[in-house]
Amino acid sequence: MVSTENSDGKAGVPIAYTMVWYSLLNDCWKRYSENNEYLPGETLLLDRQSGPSERKVSSVVFGHPQMTWSDTVVTQRKRLLSQREVVLVLDSGNSAAWLSEIRDVAYDASQVLTIKASMLDSSIAYRGDGSVQLVWTAMPEFSFTGQDTLLLKMKRGYEAKKGIELYTVGPPANHLLRELNVVYQPANKETGMDIAYFTPGVVVAGVPLADARTDAGVADIVIFVLAVWAAPEVLLGKAPYDEEWLPSLVFPPPQLKRQDGSFVKELGVYTTEYFSPRQASAPAVSAQLRQASLSLDPLVRLIANGIGKQAVVLHPGPDAAVWVLEGEQAGALKREGGAWYYEPPAILEPAVTLEANNKTNRPAAVLSSVPKRFTVDVVHATQGGENAYATFASYYAPQTHYFRASLESGKLRFTFWYYDADKGQDVQVEERDTEWVIASGNGSVSSSGVFSPAANSPSPFTVVWARDTTSDRLLYWAFTVIPIPLYSPAQAVALFQK
Repeated sequence: MVSTENSDGKAGVPIAYTMVWYSLLNDCWKRYSENNEYLPGETLLLDRQSGPSERKVSSVVFGHPQMTWSDTVVTQRKRLLSQREVVLVLDSGNSAAWLSEIRDVAYDASQVLTIKASMLDSSIAYRGDGSVQLVWTAMPEFSFTGQDTLLLKMKRGYEAKKGIELYTVGPPANHLLRELNVVYQPANKETGMDIAYFTPGVVVAGVPLADARTDAGVADIVIFVLAVWAAPEVLLGKAPYDEEWLPSLVFPPPQLKRQDGSFVKELGVYTTEYFSPRQASAPAVSAQLRQASLSLDPLVRLIANGIGKQAVVLHPGPDAAVWVLEGEQAGALKREGGAWYYEPPAILEPAVTLEANNKTNRPAAVLSSVPKRFTVDVVHATQGGENAYATFASYYAPQTHYFRASLESGKLRFTFWYYDADKGQDVQVEERDTEWVIASGNGSVSSSGVFSPAANSPSPFTVVWARDTTSDRLLYWAFTVIPIPLYSPAQAVALFQK
């Protein structure tokens, strides 16, 4: 029988109890996975400091998982569907970062992540946001059929998260069920497990629910025992409001359907028998590896004039694409050893003149020495009737200012700032002294710094720069990539504010 200690270490009677056969539960998970493994499921957020002034924030998207239960290990396998990553740079002395790069890659789902958690060191958690998670107190084992570097990143992400999202379910009617810890342990000589539901922090004395269990001896039968104090409506002759919801924390969708139920007054419990989950689970539909959309890595990158060649990678392979360079064609497209590279424009001659003796105390370019602010080249690959693009925007002078992002009326708004060395404080540039320019993409920025993506066929990102016009001699400016509509305005603001 499951221990009567909940996750808080307090003894008490669980809110619900059942015994489940491994063969039945694993079969339901197998069918669920076969029907959903190519559909977007959990998104793992990876946020890491990749350099003294650089952060990389990734979103790794997996398909829905397959769970396999045994007496010792709970195993989860799920397919990698896509990865999106932004690079944020925080220049010394600035109060906010700028976005220098976006990677957005879709995979064919052939790469599989496997996570093996100890049965004794794991449990299921349900919280009010609807997420059903497998959580652990001891780090699981990880393996991955893809690159070791990505495995290391994912492992670090899960080390911080301490759990895996399985799926989401709707809320229960009873508020006592809005937060639950589901604990389990082996039972019936390696053929099944006892499962108990606890409400965190709630301790109730009473008859152990397992005493009310009535095993049918049939592997297809599922019986849940629910404490009456958690479903007082049964005292009025009603069935528990959440009896169909209850199994959804153990069995994946679809929800099980009630077959029969009864109130056991002597024990103060209500028992519900459910139709076989094998009947509830849809027969598996055979699926092929999904065809990932063609993409180039990176999607966009801002680079300083004079930086060396940049690798451009086509996904998915193999590479049989036609490659061309479009845009201003200030640089060049080259192939070396079967790999493609973008060669940025040569260093400006004569060199840009810089002056550090100015209001920002940062090197600022003399305007007359900067013939251009940006040049934008686009690598274009065509394969199988699909097109993919990688944008490289080269800038020719260092930034002196920076942007602060906020969310206003559902839109991203930038304000334009610099650090005044003489005053020893950050100063906002007035709107009347700010010039906004779009370097790449079809979004727009209002005079007050509010960004709007194009109404029709918006570009996935927009490269923008702003100039402080209080000097007609020095280039006071800042620039960034705006990752909208790839990210929502709220998500974009959160990236800039981290």
